[in-house]
Amino acid sequence: MGAKQRLEVVLDEDDAAAPTGPRPGAYPPGGAGEAPPPRRSGPTRAQVVALGVAAAVLLGLVGAQAVADARERDRLAALVGLPGVVADLSVAPGPVEPAAAGSTGLGSVDLDVTPPGADGVRVALRSSASAEVLGVSSSRTTLVGLDGGTVVWSRVLPDGSARGDGWWAEHPSCLPTPGDPATVTCLTGDAATRWRDTGEEHVQTWARVLVVAVADGHVVRERDLDLPAPRTLAATGSLVVEVVRHPDGTTPVDVVTARDPVTWDERWSTPVPVPGAEHGFTGSPTLRTSSRYVVVDGVVAVTVLAADDGALLREPDGSAVTGWIGGAPGDDVDLLAFGADGGTLLWSPEQQVEVDGQMLTPSVDDGSLGDLVLTSAGHDLVASDRDGTRRWRTADADAWDAVVVGGHLAVLDRDTLRGLDARTGAVRWTRDVEDGATVVATDGRAVLLHESALLLGGVLDTDPSVDLAAFDLADGRELWRTTLDGVAGVRSLDGRLVGDRTDGSTVDLG
Repeated sequence: MGAKQRLEVVLDEDDAAAPTGPRPGAYPPGGAGEAPPPRRSGPTRAQVVALGVAAAVLLGLVGAQAVADARERDRLAALVGLPGVVADLSVAPGPVEPAAAGSTGLGSVDLDVTPPGADGVRVALRSSASAEVLGVSSSRTTLVGLDGGTVVWSRVLPDGSARGDGWWAEHPSCLPTPGDPATVTCLTGDAATRWRDTGEEHVQTWARVLVVAVADGHVVRERDLDLPAPRTLAATGSLVVEVVRHPDGTTPVDVVTARDPVTWDERWSTPVPVPGAEHGFTGSPTLRTSSRYVVVDGVVAVTVLAADDGALLREPDGSAVTGWIGGAPGDDVDLLAFGADGGTLLWSPEQQVEVDGQMLTPSVDDGSLGDLVLTSAGHDLVASDRDGTRRWRTADADAWDAVVVGGHLAVLDRDTLRGLDARTGAVRWTRDVEDGATVVATDGRAVLLHESALLLGGVLDTDPSVDLAAFDLADGRELWRTTLDGVAGVRSLDGRLVGDRTDGSTVDLG
């Protein structure tokens, strides 16, 4: 064996763990045929650490963005089904196809009875155009089943509109049958009212309740009602509620009755006074309900009953209900807002407190303002807690409409759209809009305004067009503006925009 060789190794001062000298068996330093020191082919430890940190930061940013995106998707998904919410407002709707040749130009209005069911069919009441506006002699109400904008079945509901001679017909009313999503319950009859110098006159010879299948429109069951009969129906919990006006000399009485929707058996009944009866002009009572309250609106004033047993909770005092206040969308109503002298009364059986201004009820509200109640006081916008504690007051920001989504608060007055910080009331942005603009819809990111009117001087425009503009809720930027010819109005329906033609048809705008 040969003599042992000594091998010298030179270490890099910057990284003691990274050997850089010649490989074993290479020319020793300083020897004949010495080769140049080899270049390092890999990163240093410091570089590896730096790359690792950068990768971690990048992954963190990507992960944070993914979480933010997921939360935004969840937020937008939670808006689905809320009134006034559509899927996407990022692009303006395209041109509208012209109405069919031979159109009569007589409009109609759809009033939704149910949202789309499992089979996609929704039910609506379709009423022909107002006789007072168009000068036509009669009108008709039809119950229709719709798949999108296509009528899949229809059923004419007779009423008293053919009486003429100044009689105003009480049109049929329908509601989802409590406890039975497969049917709707409709009240129809020939009740009518007309006004004379001596007061109101009422007439009715028959009334009937129809229970109609949502899927195909066939009548599941029907019942003729005794007279005097109700003029409207409502629902609370598992019960149908009716109100019947009983003449009693000069002091008529409205009797509110809750019934089983299948057997029509009475569950409770409560008589309430008719405000204004001494003056001869009382109007027709209407009902508004939640699972907690039955509100009987007697035109002049309201009475509040307990929904479970009909107990009297609030007697009429001349004030009207101006708002219903619940929690998140879909929650039950906790408080009722009543108009008061110079303010709003927040009322429940447990409390009543007064706040400044008149109640402002947003067109769209996802509940993201929490317990804040908005009122318009003079030229100011006021936010208060439900116990009456004022949170903020913003000068010159009064409004007649608002949109609340994702913590964004946009308020609209006659010709100005403002974005506010809902926590402080600070104005974030302001945009001028056309005088008289109204809120059409939101997709949670933008708000769509309607900037033209359907009626001009009380006459229906036979060559209509609609001006629309969309604004970003975050900063107020105008996203787009367009004019749609051939439609007299635009509204949201089942998460989409639809245009209403003057012949009563609708067109899907996406």
